[in-house]
Amino acid sequence: MGKHRAKRRPPRRRSSSLMMHPVHHVHERLDKWKEFKTWATTHPVIYLPQLLFQLVMAFVCTGPRWLMMTLRLMIYGMLLMPAWARVGKFYLTSPNIVRNLRYGSKARNFLDVYVPSVTDAEQKEGCPVVIFIPGGAWIIGYKAWAALTGHSLIKAGVIYVTPDYRNFPQANAGEMLEDVRAAIQWVISNIHMYGGDTDRLYLGGQSAGAHLSALALVEAIENPHHFPVSMIRGWIGVSGPYNMVGLRRHFHGRGLHSEVFDSIMSVTELADTDVDELTHCSPALRVSDPKFPAHYFPPAYLLHGNKDKSCPVQSSVEFYKALCAAGAQADLKVYQGKTHTDSILEDLMGGWHKHSGDLTSDIIDIVTRPVRQFQTRAHALSGGRHGHAPQQMIGIPYEYSPSYQPLAMEIAPSPQLVSKILLFFARIVNPF
Repeated sequence: MGKHRAKRRPPRRRSSSLMMHPVHHVHERLDKWKEFKTWATTHPVIYLPQLLFQLVMAFVCTGPRWLMMTLRLMIYGMLLMPAWARVGKFYLTSPNIVRNLRYGSKARNFLDVYVPSVTDAEQKEGCPVVIFIPGGAWIIGYKAWAALTGHSLIKAGVIYVTPDYRNFPQANAGEMLEDVRAAIQWVISNIHMYGGDTDRLYLGGQSAGAHLSALALVEAIENPHHFPVSMIRGWIGVSGPYNMVGLRRHFHGRGLHSEVFDSIMSVTELADTDVDELTHCSPALRVSDPKFPAHYFPPAYLLHGNKDKSCPVQSSVEFYKALCAAGAQADLKVYQGKTHTDSILEDLMGGWHKHSGDLTSDIIDIVTRPVRQFQTRAHALSGGRHGHAPQQMIGIPYEYSPSYQPLAMEIAPSPQLVSKILLFFARIVNPF
């Protein structure tokens, strides 16, 4: 018998792509590494341990109230966990959200664009756009907090943009304003690429976001190089604080210690000047200055709940009166029985459908109505076109009827995201 010859294995062939383009793959890996390195140095998760330590150290000597508020916030979050999970799934997987677009060079300078599914006719006309600055007490703000409102607005054909921005202790109010201004300018320059109509561009925010967006407008009116205020069709302020001097003691009683609040409301450029920083950061006080050209302020819509304990409704009433006295166009609507977060969280989690009277429906009615000049209460009370106030506005203290009219629009309702019993207890422990 002959010897069996061992079969020779064929030589291992190298991948043609590696053989043909070895340098290309090296460059590709280097590019991916640079991309990750850029993400790692700008993404908030990277800074979280350091910032959390700084935040704790800022509050640790201010008394136990902040600890109790933090505990309530944690319980509140756990009770609503079923809803957070579903909102998170929508935020992370929805094809209608273009996430993490960079608008500036600083940390956390990313924004999300919620793009509605529109018909060809609507695409030609362009969609109304809302730039919405999220709240979070200038400390825990994040762009995804506004996802629930975005879910409802894109059903109405509205493009919804939510910028992230640096929070305290990573930044003070002056630096937060830099981020907000850069985000607004990015939207003005780029939103047409996503089907946005720059003739129907609205700016707004909730809580701290309402404060920063209003202050950004005031600053841009005084410094036109920031961004063109004339591009903003209207401003929507939801449950916002607008007089930092008057609210300092209130926030202290709510657990935001005065020393921490003063640090948040600092402006680096004013450090060596005689300008009072709290006054400088107060839109209501800035527009009350006789030298301020309030007629450049876009039409303002102030929306607030009368059961808001975090930021009392009087804040919006005061800003409304200041705008009207200065000659700006303004509307105020107060929601009976609503707290600081009801209209943007709990009400939407309980299942939302468009109807006249709730905040989300009012925002839709404001931004989707035809572009036209409208008469406000401020204009009517100053003589106006008819020389008298509209009848429905007389004798209703702090609850003035808005100038816009509800639109008959069919919008698919949102499902209930959490049980009513969990919502009930969440409202009890809600620290806001």
